[in-house]
Amino acid sequence: MKKIIGIIAGILLLILVALIALPMIFRDDIIAWIKTDVNKNFTATVDFADVDLSLIRSFPQMSVGLRGLTVVNHEPFAGDTLAAIDNLEIALQLSSLWQGGAMVINSILVERPRISVMVNSDGAMNTNIVKPNPEQTTADDESAGGASFELRDYRIVDADIEYADESGGVLLKLDGFNHRGSGDFTASQFAMTTETNIANIRFDNGGATLINNAKLDATVNVAVDLATNKYTLQQNTIALNALQLNASGWVQQVGENLEMDIKFDAPEAQFKDLLSMIPFIYRKDFADLQADGSFLLRGSANGSLTETQIPAFEIALDVKNGMFQYPDLPTPVENVQIQLLAKNPGKTADATVIDLQKMHIEILKEPLDAKLLVKTPVSDPYLETNIVGRLNLGEVKNIFPLGEGVELAGKVQSDFQLKGALSAIQNNDISKFSTGGTLKFSEVKYAAPELPEAIALQSADLQFSPQRASLQNLRATFGNSDLQANGVLENIFGYVFHDQTVKGTLALQSKLLDLNPWIAGESEPLQAIELPAKVEFLLAADCQKVLFDKLEMK
Repeated sequence: MKKIIGIIAGILLLILVALIALPMIFRDDIIAWIKTDVNKNFTATVDFADVDLSLIRSFPQMSVGLRGLTVVNHEPFAGDTLAAIDNLEIALQLSSLWQGGAMVINSILVERPRISVMVNSDGAMNTNIVKPNPEQTTADDESAGGASFELRDYRIVDADIEYADESGGVLLKLDGFNHRGSGDFTASQFAMTTETNIANIRFDNGGATLINNAKLDATVNVAVDLATNKYTLQQNTIALNALQLNASGWVQQVGENLEMDIKFDAPEAQFKDLLSMIPFIYRKDFADLQADGSFLLRGSANGSLTETQIPAFEIALDVKNGMFQYPDLPTPVENVQIQLLAKNPGKTADATVIDLQKMHIEILKEPLDAKLLVKTPVSDPYLETNIVGRLNLGEVKNIFPLGEGVELAGKVQSDFQLKGALSAIQNNDISKFSTGGTLKFSEVKYAAPELPEAIALQSADLQFSPQRASLQNLRATFGNSDLQANGVLENIFGYVFHDQTVKGTLALQSKLLDLNPWIAGESEPLQAIELPAKVEFLLAADCQKVLFDKLEMK
């Protein structure tokens, strides 16, 4: 009996020694593959700090862990880090290591990656790092080594991902991104399950933050048919902040085209769920927000996505009798009514129509109404808009928490209309473009901790016409300073929409202009103010006394 136990113990010891020794035998081959084969296929430098090989962790597969993996771009993004990954772990099929063919990868784990995708002003993207090699065939690839995928599981843990498009003014940040997918990827037909959690989503477009501090939780099941390249959505749950969405349909790759039939809706949504998508409302105390009202959200996309065509799509939003109020604040926002429809018949993006048929809100019975129609947004944007309303800024603190030390008061009145194609501005054909209206400010006051002095705007009138925007009767004070101004901006719409030059004049008068509270301190050197391009501005100032540092100018 002791002899049998000794033999078994010896065999187990032999297996243990083999499990420890085998990774070391293949260590040099694996490092050479990564250092040489991977880098020769990329126009970027792939490197890592250390390699961890183990059979014990994932037997009968070999676990290969790369610590401190980096991908650093070459020109035109020389020196920029595309990816920095704390740990990349892959499970290799052990038999593929001694069969001489491609290394077979069964699972992938990516821990704490920091990924930065950039598009420069010329439209070049830093992810285009794969070297073209049209002469090499698939058979050549397999016979020459490399790697093939027979995945059953992949995971991304605690990723921070950033996409910055300098040419389009787009920024997307995904912090705390976690994702897992599983399925028999070796089969031609299989069920794939994915789980995605994102702790913080931020989306900026054109300098405006449209989404901030948003959270995503999604479980999506997909029926995969690799023989026909078709992916069909099955049971799924998607939550963006408090907004619950359902999606159904399919996507299929047909040649170079992508065919689809997708629908989504928010079946049991309340108005409060929609409010969670507004950055300045979705705060840590959002759970305490009182809200009422209903809304309908639905959308669909059907057809082909090609180089010249997009699918037909429609997105509809309908809010009825909405209201919300913070429990510790006295003033609600009431009678919120919104009707929005965006659609395209399935041609080019230029056929898209965005129609905000109605937007109405009331604050202490003071109404604000707006409409917007956008057509041919690519070739020649056509706009119709109308904004009419009054707002008592002093009531804002009774609606939203403003923050400690922030003071806001005064009244704003708007009556603004715009109608026409932007080509009319470009061609100076004012007969085909009309705009008019006023924006009036009275007794406005703003104070905040970051400002050295409170700003008081006793009055200011902005008047709009197709040719210009006129500033009249501006009277303001800040600290001991006083200011009066009148001015004109010409071709403002051409500047905004057609990158044309804007011209302006501004006449200032002041009895005392004390700039000392606004200049940098001793530890903060003065910096030149860089004006935007294509701005021609004439400033005429008549100041009886100006204080700047130790200078007194009269």
